Amino acid sequence: MNNLISNIQMCIGNHLGGSTSLWWYRLAANRGNVKAQYMIAESYIGCLTHFHGKDEYNLYKAISSNTLNNSLKEGLEWLLKAVQQGRHSFSGNFVGFEKDCKWKRDSEWWYLCACHVIGEMHYFGIGVEKNYKESFKWFLREANSEGNLYFDPYYQIGFMYEHGQGCKKSYEKAIECYKKPLNTESCYRLGRLYYTGSGTDKNYNESFKYFSMAADARDQESKVMIGIMTAKGEGTKKNNKKALNLYKAAEKEASSPRSCGYGVEYLLGKVYHMGYGTKQDFTKAIYWYERAANRGYERAYKRLDNIYYHLANSYYHLGTESQKEEEDEDGFLAFNDNFRAAFEWYTKLAEKGDVRCQSNIGSMYINGQGVLEDYKEAYAWLYIAKEQDYKSAEKKLDHLLKIMSKEDLVEAQELSKEYYKKYVK
Repeated sequence: MNNLISNIQMCIGNHLGGSTSLWWYRLAANRGNVKAQYMIAESYIGCLTHFHGKDEYNLYKAISSNTLNNSLKEGLEWLLKAVQQGRHSFSGNFVGFEKDCKWKRDSEWWYLCACHVIGEMHYFGIGVEKNYKESFKWFLREANSEGNLYFDPYYQIGFMYEHGQGCKKSYEKAIECYKKPLNTESCYRLGRLYYTGSGTDKNYNESFKYFSMAADARDQESKVMIGIMTAKGEGTKKNNKKALNLYKAAEKEASSPRSCGYGVEYLLGKVYHMGYGTKQDFTKAIYWYERAANRGYERAYKRLDNIYYHLANSYYHLGTESQKEEEDEDGFLAFNDNFRAAFEWYTKLAEKGDVRCQSNIGSMYINGQGVLEDYKEAYAWLYIAKEQDYKSAEKKLDHLLKIMSKEDLVEAQELSKEYYKKYVK
């Protein structure tokens, strides 16, 4: 009779929604209804776990909006009640009402959900102090049950074995757990472990297989890994063009729960930079490298510097060739498109601390190449290059001192102090 009444109260709460439903859930929870206890706990902890479907999402949202000021500890207490009650009443709470209730789940099902959420709370330190050992214990309790699981404790247990969180690190046990219920995340982790040979022999074929399974589920980072392996011919035939298409698809979809945007942007930059599977295109390479660099990806900065320096040298060489054919009338060299482009690229690197480019800018100011002749600017750039033991700059500076006026030298020395503070990294 107690179960019957609590189920009626649950059904009323389900149909009413909003804050009123919470009142009915409390009535059912106080009669030992595990699902009601779990639902009340959810109202306190908010959106900690994944929602079970559209209807329940709306219901949880309504409940949470009316209990924003409730403490996480209160939620944890209700979860512990659900665990205690669920352990003693696995017979189910929906007898006679299976056709009318939205959720046809027994008390054990909600008991397992409660175990998982408690494990998450301890893992992330939500409402309690972060404790990997306690978290691991709750995930194990969930996994060792014979009931039907909604959440996936095996992935979390595998992840904790892989990283030694709350247990002794064991790649072998991690692999075993990841394989129990294969899902997108576990396939990705298996792909990584087989790729690096952690806890198992390095196996590119197995790695490619698991990455492919995750990629089929629209996992972005797995698609990137397939692209990397395809570019190298690891576990599959080498194909740079196919790798490029995979990078493009991964960047466009951006559907993975893991963020790898800067990684794939860097790879796209590298493809266009080196001309792998496509025509070499510095404009596209710079575009993708800059996107990756703006996200803080250090390797992209280095690649950009290489391109800038290459472009600067190329334009300078073209400017030198045109200089042989034309007379420098009315400052022609200052407005030569190639010298101006070279000056622009050298400046990008000089301001980032590249001593070679600082010396080159100094020379261009002396000769009026791509910029109007300016001995004071030339001195400042050559001085900071010399102070960093760049021998070429020292010779140019000695020559400059012979042709500068004393007045210009005084101003140039002040400017060099300013540049030293700004551009010597």
